[in-house]
Amino acid sequence: MMREMGEGKKKWRVGVVMLLFAVMLGMILIPSVILAVQPAGIKSQTTEVSIQDASAAQGESVEVPINITNVSDLGATVIWLFYNSSVVTVESVREGTLGSLAVGINNTAGVTKMSWFSAEGKTGDFVFAYVKLKAVGNPGDVSVLDLDVKRMVDSKNEPINHTVRDGIFTVKLNQPTIFVKTDKTTYTPGDTMNLKICMKNEGENKTVMFGLWLTIPKLRYARVIKYEQIVLPAGYDDCIGGPIPVRDWGDSGFAGFWGAGLFEPSTGAFIDFDTAAWNYMPLKTTRIENAEKDEKMEISEEIVKQVKRIM
Repeated sequence: MMREMGEGKKKWRVGVVMLLFAVMLGMILIPSVILAVQPAGIKSQTTEVSIQDASAAQGESVEVPINITNVSDLGATVIWLFYNSSVVTVESVREGTLGSLAVGINNTAGVTKMSWFSAEGKTGDFVFAYVKLKAVGNPGDVSVLDLDVKRMVDSKNEPINHTVRDGIFTVKLNQPTIFVKTDKTTYTPGDTMNLKICMKNEGENKTVMFGLWLTIPKLRYARVIKYEQIVLPAGYDDCIGGPIPVRDWGDSGFAGFWGAGLFEPSTGAFIDFDTAAWNYMPLKTTRIENAEKDEKMEISEEIVKQVKRIM
């Protein structure tokens, strides 16, 4: 449904462009004697009232501006915003760059009424209002943000010609999430590090790339341990991982970071990721700041070996 509305809106805009192009071609045929009466250097501008497209996850909110552009000597305006209140509601409205507003919000009827007045005409581009929208529908639901300009006049109370560009509000589809943690933040030889990676999918079945990586900056070590395609079933909510024995990983302490992420298979873009930091502290007090490279690699690879055993 969202895609169909988006395609419809796109086709409408293309149609408008084609129509304007045809009008421009038609102007070429206007006799030069008529064009000669047009004052040189004057450009016609059309005032536009618009609201941008917006989206938010179910239960979350986003603030969008209502803009008035290319306006001359604006004295007063009354604008109503209509919306499907089963999909989106208006939480609040705050003034834009024009100044204070009179506002009435009726989410039951799905309309918010806004008005503005000034004793002095305003010329230029302005934010009429900032509207805070809350997604109340189901993931994937769509509502038109329909602007209706009830009144727009200049300082002499003469109507101002204008166009209107509506917006689309979409309730975002639920995306899978991932969470990684360790049971403690500091470990010494003989401890056990319990690594847990939890994934949740509240949406439909989702194919993703699962990644797990380890970084130990002091040892100049970074490695991707897993990067594989998996399918998260609808409603999936479970954890993987297990115990990692902490051995004698050297006489020099260091910090490590687990990273886990979910990625789009086709683009590699992040869907969600998380990190967990931990410290290794030796039992000995002697600190070896310049351990041999082979020893560093041996420590790191030993940790990775233990992780592969539980994954």
